[in-house]
Amino acid sequence: MNKKFISFLLSMTKVGCIGFGGGSILIPVIEDEVVTKAKIDTKEQYEKDVIVASITPGALPVEISGSFGRRNFGIVGMVLGALCMALPGALATVLLLSAFSMVQEGVLRVIECLTIGVAAFITLLLTRYIFSVHKRRLEKGRKQMYKSIIVMVVVFMLVGGKNIYQMLGIQQDPVFSVSTVQLLAMVFFFVFYTRGEYSPKHLVVSGIIGLLFLLGNGRGQHLIPPTALNVVKVMMIVLAIYGLFNSMRMTKYDFKIDKSSLLKDISVWFGIVLIIAVIVGLMYPDVVSFVWRGCLSVLMSFGGGDAYLTIADGIFIESGMVTQQQFYGQLVSVVNILPGSILCKTLSGIGYFVGQNVGGTMIAALLFAMLGFVVSMAVSCGFFSIVYYLYDAFIHLNIFQTISHWIAPVIAGLLINILMSLYNQCINIGGNLGLSCITVLAALLLGYAVDFFLTAKFRLNSMFILVINLTVTLAAYFLFLV
Repeated sequence: MNKKFISFLLSMTKVGCIGFGGGSILIPVIEDEVVTKAKIDTKEQYEKDVIVASITPGALPVEISGSFGRRNFGIVGMVLGALCMALPGALATVLLLSAFSMVQEGVLRVIECLTIGVAAFITLLLTRYIFSVHKRRLEKGRKQMYKSIIVMVVVFMLVGGKNIYQMLGIQQDPVFSVSTVQLLAMVFFFVFYTRGEYSPKHLVVSGIIGLLFLLGNGRGQHLIPPTALNVVKVMMIVLAIYGLFNSMRMTKYDFKIDKSSLLKDISVWFGIVLIIAVIVGLMYPDVVSFVWRGCLSVLMSFGGGDAYLTIADGIFIESGMVTQQQFYGQLVSVVNILPGSILCKTLSGIGYFVGQNVGGTMIAALLFAMLGFVVSMAVSCGFFSIVYYLYDAFIHLNIFQTISHWIAPVIAGLLINILMSLYNQCINIGGNLGLSCITVLAALLLGYAVDFFLTAKFRLNSMFILVINLTVTLAAYFLFLV
């Protein structure tokens, strides 16, 4: 085997094993592994993966690793890259669920404690990525760097209101409070409508519509009727399409798409799901319903892992395929404290319970868990492939050049919000372990300072830093909390 291919698979497996904190948080981690260190591909190509993954439903890190593998190592690289990223977390989820009744309390407490230690390591990775974003802008001039910082801060203030209020103990809705997908919708509306041409007309129209959209999703939602907000959303869609067509008309480009490659990708992912579904379906009759609902849930999974939990509730609990106790009493706790994509872990766990409810045996539970895992990975990567090849067809347009220019600062702002979410989660975990908020924050800051020192002074590999964090955290747990 090619050494670079093996290195790529090992890197994806490692990231899948340390991927605490959600999908977007792994963007800088994957980049560090396969672009900066292994130098398998260019940063420009990687940023393209990030852009497409950010505007498609599904498991973001799995989509990125599958696309990276496809571009550099073909179909096999696509499948194995996605598999190495998604499998560790999903496998750990199923194993923990299968042993839940025996080791529930002890294992959960240990893993919760480890989450606090890993959070310090994640903070180091994120701050390095954010710094690199602005450093690249500085190379193009100070004004570009200042604009980049402003975009990052504005994005964080728009999406991070709830986390800020929660950390401060404020019991009310923030003025602006939009989800990641709503923020991205507003960003893409602005880019598509203005086409990078910031005339007074473009700025005034987009500014008014954007403000109404933001108010309708924050404290101002009581002032803006749902009907009016729907009108605003329709206007955003119409104006974005108008801008896209204008950009295409001015460019006069002959639309082309690599249909052969796209068909191969879709066929591979569809074939994998079909094979596993047939194997499970030969023994159990509920396969079609589960696969259909699983695919639908993945395609609706805009807004990150936490949003997927809400979608899964509506699709699987309301239909009676899993019980509320199984979902919230066991699965949600497990997926939030294990590494990996929340979507892949959740759908694998749902499959486990569906198999348990349908077949009543461990074999049935494991088979449906495998099917849920395959569906989560295949639908995510399959839909990603469609948008990826469409993106190739439109990349020449000024619209997509503008997106490429500003996506990194936007992602940086979203990552700060994810970091805040992680800190809030650590504070809640600390409360369950009997630790005060100040103690948890002090431990996180101390861990970050030590990690930064070890990295700057001794240039230690990120894996060594993580191992040190986990070892120290475990030692502290058994010394002071047991």
